[in-house]
Amino acid sequence: MNYEMYHTHPLNKGIHIACIPMIVLSTYNLLSLIKIKVCKNNVELQQPLLVLLLYNYLNYSFKAFMVMSVYFYIIQKISKFQKRIQQNYVKSNIYMLTYAWVLQFIGHYIEGNKPASSDGIIQAFTEAPLFSISYVLPFEVI
Repeated sequence: MNYEMYHTHPLNKGIHIACIPMIVLSTYNLLSLIKIKVCKNNVELQQPLLVLLLYNYLNYSFKAFMVMSVYFYIIQKISKFQKRIQQNYVKSNIYMLTYAWVLQFIGHYIEGNKPASSDGIIQAFTEAPLFSISYVLPFEVI
C-alpha cells in the first residue's frame, strides 16, 4: 500500500497530521484500560501491542523504528499526564477518537478519495502514524 497516494490534498494532509496522533493517543489510552494476565502479572493490553508495532517499524528500517520509538515514548508520557489530570478519562478519549475519525473522513471527502484503511485496515493503521510524522519531519521511511 502506498499510504501517501491517499493523502495529496494539503488540507487533508493537515487534518491527518493533527488527527492521527489523536487517534493513536486515544486508542493507546483506551487499550491501557484492558488488562491481560501474562505470567501471573496484569499487563495493560497496549504494551504487547506496542512491542509488535515497533517490531513492524523495524521491518521498514532502523531509522523508522527509532523515530517511531520516540513518537510512542511521547504518546506514553502524554497518556500518563492525561490519566493524572482528566476526571472523565474514558469519556474524553472516546470523544477524541470519534472527532479525529470524523475529521479524517471529512478530509477524504475534500480530497475526493477513499481512506487508505478501505484497502487494508491493518497496514493502514500501522503506516498512518509513520507517514503522519514523516510529513512533519521528512525522512526516508524505507
